[in-house]
Amino acid sequence: MTLLEGSASLLRGPSRYALAEGVRLEQGDILEELGDKALCQVEFTDGTIVDLAPQSRLASLGLPGRGR
Repeated sequence: MTLLEGSASLLRGPSRYALAEGVRLEQGDILEELGDKALCQVEFTDGTIVDLAPQSRLASLGLPGRGR
């Protein structure tokens, strides 16, 4: 997680955490943006950047740069 404006949650297994900049994603994590003005950017190890809009969700089923 390289950028976060507003509030978002990290769902990891059965737990929910408040998301913060600098958090490393693990396979199976789900990011949820809360609120109408939340913005978040995720940068993967291979340089891929994903911007999330408000009210969006990202599931990390397979992370770029970690093989298949």
